[in-house]
Amino acid sequence: MSDLDEIVTLERINLIARLSSGCESQKNDKDIALIWIAELSGVSITEILQAALAGKSQQNSG
Repeated sequence: MSDLDEIVTLERINLIARLSSGCESQKNDKDIALIWIAELSGVSITEILQAALAGKSQQNSG
């Protein structure tokens, strides 16, 4: 995942969180938003960790 992709994902998480925190949101909408936030952040975390590990492996082999 590129830095730009990571930024877009984090912006989406931010938007979902802000939209779901509004008073007009129904409970079901908030539940769905929380699930999406968990999915998006989980994917981002996994990809960031993989990139970090790959970078560390390259440093050790170089």
